[in-house]
Amino acid sequence: MEGMRVKGLISIYALAEAKARPVSGKYIVEMVEKATKGKWRISPGSIYPLLRDMEAKGLLKPKLSPRGKGRREIEYEITSKGEKALAEYRRKIMNHMNEMFSTVVPLVARVIHGADDDELIKAMVEYTDAGNSLRQYLFSLPREKKMRAAKKLSSRMKSLLSEIQKQ
Repeated sequence: MEGMRVKGLISIYALAEAKARPVSGKYIVEMVEKATKGKWRISPGSIYPLLRDMEAKGLLKPKLSPRGKGRREIEYEITSKGEKALAEYRRKIMNHMNEMFSTVVPLVARVIHGADDDELIKAMVEYTDAGNSLRQYLFSLPREKKMRAAKKLSSRMKSLLSEIQKQ
C-alpha cells in the first residue's frame, strides 16, 4: 500500500515538474532525491515505466532533448489532460492535508502536552484550523502574490516567535 502511495506521489510530482519545464526521468530521480534530502531514491527501473504509463494515459508527451553533449534523452512535457489532472490532484492533496491536520492535531497535542489540558488542546486545534485556512488561501493566489504573501508571513512569524520567546 505504501509503495502505491509513493508511486502516486511521484506521478503527481512528475506532472508538477513537467508543468514548469520539460523533464527527463533522470531529472525527476535527481530532484526527488534532492527534495527528500536523500530519503527517497527512485531507481531508473521504476521511473521510466511510470513515465511511459503517464504518456500512455495522455498526461505527458515525449520529445527528444535538444542536441548537446552526449546522448539525447527523452524529455516529457505536460499535456492539457495532464494539467487538468494536476489541478485535481493539488485540490485533493490540499483537502487531504487539511483533514489530516484537523484529525491528527488533537491526538498529537494530547500526547505531547498532556491529555488532561483541554484548554490547551482547544487552542492548538484553533491554531491548526487557522493554518489550514491560511494555507488554502495562499495556494489560491497567483504566483507573484503568493510569493509576496509567503515572504511577509514568514517574516512576521519569525518576529512573533522572537517576541513570544522573550516573554
